[in-house]
Amino acid sequence: MTSRNDLRALHASLSQAYTAENLQRLTRTVIALHRNRQNSAVALLLKAAGRSPDGSAAHANQAFYTLMMTYHPDRLDHYRSELDRLLAAGDLEGLRGMSHLLSVLETERGIVVLKRPSPEPPAYSDLWDAVDEETGEYDVTDDEEPSDEPLDEFGDLSPRMSFFAAFKKQTYGNLRVELPASLLADLDVIDLSDCGIDDLDGVQHCVHTTMLDLSYNRITDISELSSLTMLRELYLGNNRVGYIDALQFLPDLQALDISYNAVDDLTPLFAMEHLEYVNAMGCRIPAKQVQRMREKGTTIIV
Repeated sequence: MTSRNDLRALHASLSQAYTAENLQRLTRTVIALHRNRQNSAVALLLKAAGRSPDGSAAHANQAFYTLMMTYHPDRLDHYRSELDRLLAAGDLEGLRGMSHLLSVLETERGIVVLKRPSPEPPAYSDLWDAVDEETGEYDVTDDEEPSDEPLDEFGDLSPRMSFFAAFKKQTYGNLRVELPASLLADLDVIDLSDCGIDDLDGVQHCVHTTMLDLSYNRITDISELSSLTMLRELYLGNNRVGYIDALQFLPDLQALDISYNAVDDLTPLFAMEHLEYVNAMGCRIPAKQVQRMREKGTTIIV
């Protein structure tokens, strides 16, 4: 009798937790934390969800991806059905396995989302106004006073940085070291976020890479990614990407972050069977394309 009472009590508690209001609020919180780069707070939520049992620090984009796939409001019907199924089956342990949301909601109540109008100077500022609709090229002219400093094509003062150069600098601290490009073929996970990369030369050698983070760079052309057919996770947020045609050649891609780029067409993603998550915040994606992605079972954030 006690077990049956425990079963009903837990089912009632979880039914009150798994609501559209709670999942929508939690999702908004996670998005705000990720946008502010409050990565430690996102990691706390991930730990409360039981998704980092070894206590290791989670990769920021992967943590966001996991939380969004777990608690996105689109999953509410699934969770409600599962709760009822477990109750009918008398599966107390199964219900306990869904109690992670209770811990996450409790943790969320203790987190403060910082009020920042802009957490960092975004790389995509005024990007839409700089794109010529006919040519797809970037118009970098502006009304600022000319500078004597050498500028790149975006008017940036920072030096040009290729993917391979950024890898050498991050790994060895300088660019003078001699490295065979074939070394990249042995890497499963690569994080070169926030490295000032504007040229993907060298990335074509990463043929065995499954997770690649290139967020917060200055990348415009991603055509060289088309050969990385083992990629499962690709993070390109906060760059200057306009066209994503190369991604259609990545058959195993599951998670894609193209947030805060100049992307306005998701057509290349329509036939990607394994793609389950797309972060397209800050992109001007037509509503019909968003709906089509959802109809094919992809969780998309806009």
